[in-house]
Amino acid sequence: MPKLIQLIFFSETGEVNRRALFVLIASLVAGLAYAALAALVNEAAEEVLLNESAAWEIPLFLFMLAFFLVSKRVSLSSGVVLAEEVLEKYRNRVGDLIRRSGLARIEELDKGDIYARLTLDAKQISRSFSFGIKFFQALVTIAAVFFYIFFLSFKTGFFLAAVMAFGWFYFRLKRKKLDEAYHAAFRSEESLFEDFGHALEGFKELKLNRGKSEDFYKNHLAPLLEKTKELRISVGNEFAGINAVVFVVLFYLSLGCALFILSKDMPLTLNFKIIAVFAFIWEPVNVINAAVPEIVRGNVSAERVMDMKAKLEDSAPSDDIPPGRALEFKTLSCETLSFHYPGKEGREAFSVGPIDLAVNRGEMVFLTGGNGSGKSTFLKLLAGLYEPSGGAFFIDGSRVPLRDQRRLFSAVFADCHLFDELYGLEKVSEKKARDLIAMMGLEGKASIENTRILHSGLSAGQTKRLALVVALLEDRPVCLFDEWAAEQDPRFRKTFYERILPSLKSEGKTIVAATHDDRYFHVADRVVKMDFGKIEKTWERPS
Repeated sequence: MPKLIQLIFFSETGEVNRRALFVLIASLVAGLAYAALAALVNEAAEEVLLNESAAWEIPLFLFMLAFFLVSKRVSLSSGVVLAEEVLEKYRNRVGDLIRRSGLARIEELDKGDIYARLTLDAKQISRSFSFGIKFFQALVTIAAVFFYIFFLSFKTGFFLAAVMAFGWFYFRLKRKKLDEAYHAAFRSEESLFEDFGHALEGFKELKLNRGKSEDFYKNHLAPLLEKTKELRISVGNEFAGINAVVFVVLFYLSLGCALFILSKDMPLTLNFKIIAVFAFIWEPVNVINAAVPEIVRGNVSAERVMDMKAKLEDSAPSDDIPPGRALEFKTLSCETLSFHYPGKEGREAFSVGPIDLAVNRGEMVFLTGGNGSGKSTFLKLLAGLYEPSGGAFFIDGSRVPLRDQRRLFSAVFADCHLFDELYGLEKVSEKKARDLIAMMGLEGKASIENTRILHSGLSAGQTKRLALVVALLEDRPVCLFDEWAAEQDPRFRKTFYERILPSLKSEGKTIVAATHDDRYFHVADRVVKMDFGKIEKTWERPS
């Protein structure tokens, strides 16, 4: 079954979409109404040709015309609503799957690919379905007109049916090559999304280095644009060939045969009616001609979006976090906890663990070690963002699932993202928000109004400070910091270690922070050194 039909006409459980059935029936009625108009006009023309009165057919003609216009409008407008409803459900589903997926899976996904499938592919599906409705109406019209021609002349109808069958088989032979060409073009456009993202995100680096800019543009971006153009031209040429054979040659070949060969033994009036009815077929043929490439593109897009949804469904965990307060605890611990990154191209991947570590409530633990020692990975593992390859997480000696583990933590990671809303917080103390912003030295640069986060012109360090404000407003018992002070100036770095962290500890917060700042190790209750993904040694602050 074509993926476009499957996406639009069937729910995820396999049930038929009732609105889709309505659109199908309305399109069928519109197609039949157009064919009935063609037959009515043809019969009236015959009467005029024979000098007979056709006045009685005028009211019927006007009624059929109005009926055709209404049914066509209803089918098209209902089709637009149907396509947008399906896409809205699809985007909602993908958005839900993304937020519920594991971090490791999200890190593997290509952002350019996701953006392309949520925008370009979704737009193509909507456009293709509108063309699909017109295609179905045109197909019904042609089929009904063929039955009319069969009624007039079996020989002519049989010949036209044979020509149609030949055109259909020719198109089916070319279909696989067309699909492959469209997939290649879409993959090239995904690469363009990613490269234009590089151009925007790496603007400063390209602007500073003319050689880098020229190399990126001339040797990478421009050739990719050329490749994309050639792929799209290739697809266009394939359709041009199909159009020439199926929709032009075969149509005019049929018309020529009906006019010069099959008409020899027919009465003049019958010959006239058969030739005249071809005029009514021409518009549906043109509609099909325009619709087929759009439908093929839409089917490829439907395959791509359904494929992405299936991949996300395979990776989405079933233990998503339900709303609720964090659990109370005295001790958090992990036993033989480990995580292995998936290897690529046969290379051995980095792994963390096995790690045994216990953290008491209200304790401040620093993780240290060289770059690539596994600190950031362990923090994500501790927070329940990575599903462990082995081992388990315990609260007061009882093993807990990831959904309960994640409830404990607020975090500011090295690559933290700052939203424009305090999502998940219905009410925020304005005084607390102002006090935290003042403590971070962000007065006049950032504010929180109700749950809206307002800021402008923040440096990387100031962005981290505002992210810390958001984490503290969440008021969870454990705070995770991944190289938080790396972008801070010496003065505020000192404030962070000697004022902010002790203040959080005095409030009963448990703190686990990855840091290289050895001059502030004395602030921590315990320092844990990591190397090659394992704990190398631990030392505690003297009592």
